[in-house]
Amino acid sequence: MEFGHGFAIFVVFLALALVVLSFFRVNFTIPEQVTGQLTGYPTWLPKMKEFDGNKLYAVFLFNQTILLLGSYYTIKWTFNPPTRSRLITHFILKDSNSVQIPTIWFDRALAIYIVVTFFSGFTIWFVGIGKIWASIGVFHNAAEFLILFTIGSGGRIKSLLFWLILVFYMSIIITGTTLLEYPYDALLFKVQGLCFDWALVIEFILIYMTTYYEYRHRETDNLNLNLDEPDDNIPAAYSVDHTQLLWLLIIASLSHVLDLHATSIYPQKRIFLPKTSCWKIVVIAVSSIVLSLLTIRLAG
Repeated sequence: MEFGHGFAIFVVFLALALVVLSFFRVNFTIPEQVTGQLTGYPTWLPKMKEFDGNKLYAVFLFNQTILLLGSYYTIKWTFNPPTRSRLITHFILKDSNSVQIPTIWFDRALAIYIVVTFFSGFTIWFVGIGKIWASIGVFHNAAEFLILFTIGSGGRIKSLLFWLILVFYMSIIITGTTLLEYPYDALLFKVQGLCFDWALVIEFILIYMTTYYEYRHRETDNLNLNLDEPDDNIPAAYSVDHTQLLWLLIIASLSHVLDLHATSIYPQKRIFLPKTSCWKIVVIAVSSIVLSLLTIRLAG
């Protein structure tokens, strides 16, 4: 292992230790829980003074409407992909132009994420955010896990072991949130969910940086683009620098809504994936945990 790799691992573990130690200096008070309007069971939401339900429900309804529209169009686009070779986007592993994998499975993972997010949000209306909802909400985090693993696998999942790991993860989270008492059940679910949220942000930033670098430092001919169709057959709409459109994933992951549909200056787009080295996996994983705990700490 190179010195730089080892130093990066040391820094993230040091940051993790500092964030964990900061929790010992805070006197936490357990807030009183709000009961669900329909079930009557306690939720993970605390009672808030001067709470205006109209504002919250207005924003929530707008969010669900956007997710519903997003679910429809992502299913439509990803399960009816373009058949012309020049309009198909591919993943390319960094420094490996010989292997190009269509992004269709990644696109479908994003579609699953949006659909599951819609349904998990929809159930909040009926049961509230709590133990009962966790059995649905865990599928939202499982979809994020699916996206991350699809990226780490180069664009497609070949191993059946992943699905066993996914079921095991979901079982652990559901068991933990069921057996633990409040607020530890809520804390467990929140922390692990934030870990996936931040991991997506980090991964999308790395993909953007890698793709941007490759397109700026390689000759167009070396990108191995499929130019078997005349330019006249390509719609004029494909005129936007697609590396900039990767910011949609970064912004969307930060706002928890993912966007799929993008256009490109190259009709057949190439997205370069960073190398999935062991030290990078450790750094991303620990960084996600640090950012998750830091988010909890700043909110406390």
